[in-house]
Amino acid sequence: MKIITVRGEALCRDCHALYNVAKNEGVCPKCGSRYKKILGGQQFTLKEIGFEE
Repeated sequence: MKIITVRGEALCRDCHALYNVAKNEGVCPKCGSRYKKILGGQQFTLKEIGFEE
């Protein structure tokens, strides 16, 4: 199985800063707001899977 990790990115709705959601525990590092729009990192794509007999 091949898994590609995508960074969880958010846009602060108060100060418009872009930040890493997981790294900052959902809090904007610029202004401290928790009011955000999630831009990436929610998707999951399975690229390849193989089975051995």
